[in-house]
Amino acid sequence: MKSFKTYIEEAATKGVDFEWAIVYEALKGSGMSDQELMARHPKLIEYKGSIGSDAKKAIKNVPQELWSSAKHSDETDIIGQPVTGTPEPKTDIIFGERNQYRVSVKMSGTIQLASGEGVSSSKMLNYVLSEYMKETSGGIDSEGMAEIIRRIESMPTRSLSPQNIDRVKRERPDLFQSMLDSDGNLNPDYDWKKWEKENKQEIKDYLAAYTVNHPDFLFILIEEALTGKRTFGADNLATANYIMTPNKFAEIDDEYIKGVAKKTKIDVRAKSRKGITSAAMRFDYKTESVENDPLNESIISKLKNVASKLFRGIKSYFRNLITPSDIQGTIEL
Repeated sequence: MKSFKTYIEEAATKGVDFEWAIVYEALKGSGMSDQELMARHPKLIEYKGSIGSDAKKAIKNVPQELWSSAKHSDETDIIGQPVTGTPEPKTDIIFGERNQYRVSVKMSGTIQLASGEGVSSSKMLNYVLSEYMKETSGGIDSEGMAEIIRRIESMPTRSLSPQNIDRVKRERPDLFQSMLDSDGNLNPDYDWKKWEKENKQEIKDYLAAYTVNHPDFLFILIEEALTGKRTFGADNLATANYIMTPNKFAEIDDEYIKGVAKKTKIDVRAKSRKGITSAAMRFDYKTESVENDPLNESIISKLKNVASKLFRGIKSYFRNLITPSDIQGTIEL
């Protein structure tokens, strides 16, 4: 069975391949040959399977006059100027002769806006809170949020979950012994289930309520997670101003940010490495699927109509078979 880390690494690789596949399709469509593309960069090759087909779909949403200017961020000198730790640049692909379109690329499905253990998550939230307070002349209920951020900062990075005790005891006996109290029981400071019961839901509930009651705070959080504008600077190459998926190429404007904010889910999850559990904050949202693409609404509508007619036909068939004389009462389908 593949480990969680393996799945994460594979997903990351697919994401990067998707970016290069888009650049390949753009440049190939603009007239460059495969020989020219390979000479430019070894990753500029034709990608097969879903990555290749999604890239073909994605590039169709980009104005054709921009295709020849496509370049991957790895082909540029993107250097961020972070003020909150060391976040990665948000830009994956660049279009335009003057780098006007700095694009963050996302595959369809659930997208991780941000994910990190307590220290990194608290830094991010503290930065967002400070920006929110500046823009609201002191902020609203900032003390309550500051307190919850302190709790997030102290989230466990080394704890044990019951299902991992035997593994850690067997594979890392010295570490296991250090996590026991004087009576030989698991020290409450390392008990994941205890921390989870006492903290997880309360943190989630507070953040959910706070972001609902303080939409400007949520807006800043989502804007920064999508663009990096406040961290890197509005005109920095590392700052994304467009979003790209297999079904969309759109400016990350206020309307787009508000739309993502409505779909964002905040969670606290356990991450296990070699049996040791740590807590991580996650901010996820789902990109639009093919089914939600406006171009496919007519197809989906037809399918729904066919299904509706089929269901009505089945109901009618069984009602004709079963009459009150056959059974007592009726069956409502």
